[in-house]
Parts: sequence; C-alpha cells; structure tokens
Amino acid sequence: MMEAVEEAMGARTEAFASPLNVHKNTTKTYYSQYPRDSVFGAVGSAWEAQWEQLGAYQFNPEYTAEDLYRALKKAINATKTAEPVLGVGIYPTYAKGPYRKLLNKHMGYRVHERLEVKEGQFTFLPPDHWMQGDRDPQ
Repeated sequence: MMEAVEEAMGARTEAFASPLNVHKNTTKTYYSQYPRDSVFGAVGSAWEAQWEQLGAYQFNPEYTAEDLYRALKKAINATKTAEPVLGVGIYPTYAKGPYRKLLNKHMGYRVHERLEVKEGQFTFLPPDHWMQGDRDPQ
C-alpha cells in the first residue's frame, strides 16, 4: 500500500518511521517519534515537524489512543494552508478510539477518503500489546 501511495501521489516523506521500519521507498525524508533517531537518518521528531510544509506524506503513529488522536489532529491542522498538502494516515479501525470522532467530524471536508482494511487482513497492535493481549485497547 505504501508503495502505491508513493507512486501515485509522490509521497516520499514518512512521519513516525523508525530506523528499523522506514519504508524502503521513502526517498525524501523520514521523521521519527523520537528525536534521538536523527543519528540514524531521521530528520527529527514527527511531533515537531511542520506537516503543512511536507507536501505529500504518510504518517503511521503508534497505535495508542493518545498518539492516534494527536497525529490525526496534526494532519488535519496541516491542511489549513494555502499550499497543497496530502497526508495519508495508516490507522487501525478501533471501534471506540477517540480519533474516530475526529475523523468522522472532518469526513468530506479535511478528510476526503477512507479505506478500511477488513478485520483479519492486517493486524494493528498497540506498542504495549504484549502486556495487555491482542485486543482493541479502547
């Protein structure tokens, strides 16, 4: 999926990548969750980046309620610019996640498309799933 987005939209910047999982086709830049990853090639912290200046980018935050909401809010706020911007978020479909209300509120306005992968076709696990099991954290 990431390759298709990169090819079709020119999204060669990735937010919330790490030195171990940055996509092989991310040719422009990548931002990490952690500023310390700059020693491995990250441009800096995804939270501190100016997303409205990234052009086309992908973002895939940690699957915690707080990070999912905060990243979606940042992406939506980045669209409030005169310059064209396209953010493609990779999100789990947690039924009760707070980010779902924000997503639904902006559908058709700041959020134009939503593609949901059916359950069982992709596994989204929160970063601490090993402590709480493989269940919807919401």
